[in-house]
Amino acid sequence: MDYPLGDEASGPLVFAPVAVKPRHDGWTAERQRAFIAVLAETGCVSEACAEVGITPRSAYRLREHPKAKAFCEAWDHALSFASARLTSIAFERAVHGSVERIYRNGELVEERRKPSDKLLMWLLGQVDPAGFGWLNRMPGGAPDLSYYKLQHARKQMPKELRKLSDIDGDDCPAVPNRASDLDPYEEEQPA
Repeated sequence: MDYPLGDEASGPLVFAPVAVKPRHDGWTAERQRAFIAVLAETGCVSEACAEVGITPRSAYRLREHPKAKAFCEAWDHALSFASARLTSIAFERAVHGSVERIYRNGELVEERRKPSDKLLMWLLGQVDPAGFGWLNRMPGGAPDLSYYKLQHARKQMPKELRKLSDIDGDDCPAVPNRASDLDPYEEEQPA
């Protein structure tokens, strides 16, 4: 197997393979690089393992090896490469749909594509949470932060603060003595 080494500066294959006991069916440096290359392309550990002829259990064991820091980082880097590619595939399926085949009496009579609105909405919410996702929705019971409501709240605050007069100002020196001292927006009243 001949796999490209990726970008010399930051590609997922630029790492020092784990030095393990040599075995004909073990984790050679070439197998480790091939595994990382397939993982970067597919994002699927079992597929990468099948490609290099190693079990997923063995791959996870190698990842836990005390000297496998570089391999572990290459694994994570490969998954980030794969996630960008898989996001593009997911958008393609969401917009253009996946193939749906209709058979009658064992014969293919129609083939159509069915876009997925649910997948598209989920992807938009993940890619742009402020515009389409969780950041765009206010939690239940959260105040409405529109401009007019904020202006109203700003005007109401001094009145509400004046109602809090159950403690004498002299008993609480950290609090200003007048409610108007708390309101930077209140204009001076003539005496």
